[in-house]
Amino acid sequence: FAGWTPAIAPVVTQDATYTATWEELPAVPTPGYSVIFIPGDHGDFAPVTHTGVAKGDKTPAPPTPKAHVGWLFAGWSPALASTVTDDVIYTALWTADPAFAPAPPTGPSAPAPAPEEIIINNSAPPAQADRYVTVTGAAAPVASSSSEDTTASPAERETSDTAEAGNTELADEETPLGSGQGTEAQTQPLSIWLVLSLIFFALVVLIGILLLTRRSREEEDELR
Repeated sequence: FAGWTPAIAPVVTQDATYTATWEELPAVPTPGYSVIFIPGDHGDFAPVTHTGVAKGDKTPAPPTPKAHVGWLFAGWSPALASTVTDDVIYTALWTADPAFAPAPPTGPSAPAPAPEEIIINNSAPPAQADRYVTVTGAAAPVASSSSEDTTASPAERETSDTAEAGNTELADEETPLGSGQGTEAQTQPLSIWLVLSLIFFALVVLIGILLLTRRSREEEDELR
């Protein structure tokens, strides 16, 4: 109601007709809704807010998802609706980028094996003239300087008996006419020792390479 036409007179002086006048009220605005996009735990973008969105309107376009280094965008939570029906907050989801995944732990390095013990036994009784090489407790005959050699001279047999009684030199080295078995008995332990030394050195080098590789990966992860 906007009043009367004509304006009402304070006193009546004649016949009069008063007509009510009206004006249209403004339309009541429909309340709008808020649509918010936030980056989540690993997003690298500012939150975006849309306000006053009418019910049934199309959901505003989300911002371009930008991730921290080492993460990939995996969608929105909740899933984007096609139209707006209420206030809503969409949170970006992320998954680890396989290209930046840390290397699996390699565990402690195995200790280098101790060198095997090599023992040359020259203390065999005279009745058993064979000499033995003992490797980690396992004995195996490697050569023989038995006095059963019937072709040896008395001087050669006497030299062999002296070596078997505890002389540190082999009978074949003392007697120029020996069969050469003493030299073979010395060469075999030296060859075994050389092979074991090379294996030990290779293990030490391999362990060093593994430790350097692991340290390099840790430094790369720290830089990332």
